[in-house]
Amino acid sequence: MKRLGVFGLFLVMAGTWGWGVPSDIQVKAAVPAGDPVPGNLVVGLTLSGKDLKEVKGLRCILEKAVDDTGKNLLEKAAGLTATNQNWTLIVYDPKVPVAMQLPLDLPAAGAAAVKELSGRLEILTPVHDPLCLLSFSNLAAQLDRELSDPNLKAAQIKIKVTMTKKRGKPCVEVQDPLSKLIYLEIVDVQNKEWTVLPSITSNGTSRTYIYAGSLPEGASLRACVPTPKSILSVPLNLKNIALPQKKGQ
Repeated sequence: MKRLGVFGLFLVMAGTWGWGVPSDIQVKAAVPAGDPVPGNLVVGLTLSGKDLKEVKGLRCILEKAVDDTGKNLLEKAAGLTATNQNWTLIVYDPKVPVAMQLPLDLPAAGAAAVKELSGRLEILTPVHDPLCLLSFSNLAAQLDRELSDPNLKAAQIKIKVTMTKKRGKPCVEVQDPLSKLIYLEIVDVQNKEWTVLPSITSNGTSRTYIYAGSLPEGASLRACVPTPKSILSVPLNLKNIALPQKKGQ
């Protein structure tokens, strides 16, 4: 695909967010260069404005996506759940825009634009509800048993920390049938994130995180499970997002 300009634009007015001093937030939409997801049309959403440093995740729940021929671009129910409704984890960097990608079905052959893209954008800000951050201390004493917390139980999440049989590497096993867990991290006794990156394998709604090396002394595990107060929901209504033109057109 060729790169094209930004045509969809949505303005979230001050007061919608409910933050301490809310500010105008702009959401722009464009089709990125290349084919990020082969076999799909990908629309990129980019946020700009103040207060974005508190954003830890984004997801878009679409209700309507049609091209200018009238073709429905929403994927089937299972595909929609697996793509647009999953959270995109955000690591804030003032030099990098806060953004996410929406995979859609391919438009009709003669389409020139996504006529309408509507639904709601959900923005995860844990700072607005500390209850969404769960902490489990002294992991070394909790090996080989399921971590216990009422919020995990309510979200139907099961987490167990073990050591691999070969080489004794720390392993975090997660079952998350409702896709409620946004992220987890291991922190040391000073509450600093362990810099060792895990290898991650997935099997359906189960994930396994395997870390190289030994657990830090006094290690704890921190998990983010969103609560209603930690999620800001805003309406999304983008129109006339230009599609790339094929060569020769």
